[in-house]
Formats: sequence, C-alpha cells, structure tokens
Amino acid sequence: ELISDMLVVDPADRLSAVDILGHPWVTAETVKDEELSVGENIRHFSRRDKPSRSRAGIRLVASTPLDHPSRYFQGRRAGLTVPSKQQTSTEGEDEDEIF
Repeated sequence: ELISDMLVVDPADRLSAVDILGHPWVTAETVKDEELSVGENIRHFSRRDKPSRSRAGIRLVASTPLDHPSRYFQGRRAGLTVPSKQQTSTEGEDEDEIF
C-alpha cells in the first residue's frame, strides 16, 4: 500500500515525504523473532569448509580414466595441427583462424 501510494503520478494524490515518514511501515521498530535467526543461519553456512582449487584438481584427476587419454592432459599440441602456408588458402580466410 505504501509503495503504491508513493508511485502515484499525480502529485496532489501522491504521499508527501512527511506522510511517508509517519507511515507505520517506516516507523515500526519491532522485528519478528523469525527474522533475527536469519543472521545466525548465515553465520552457520559461512563457517563451512569451502572446497579449494587444489581439491577440485585432485577430484578431476581422480575421476579421469587414465587408460583413455584425453586432450585435457595432452596439452595444446595433441590433435591440433597448424596448416603450412602451402596448404592455406588466403581467399576469404583470416590467417589467425586455424580451427
């Protein structure tokens, strides 16, 4: 209700700043007990151990089957060949685009 009354286009019908500051929604100083526990919950979750990058890397290596080589472990040279100047066509192609 308060927000709707603040957004009225006609200034004569719109709430003034004094009216807004006197509204019970603005002047209310009580907070529900339920809302107070939110801060405690946030503190609880922030204390949990956060996974580190090293743990994530260890999980990646442990979950990768080593009998099937992947491009991730072979590096940039694996499977990527840069065409020689004789093989490339300069018509309509950018020299930077090799893929």
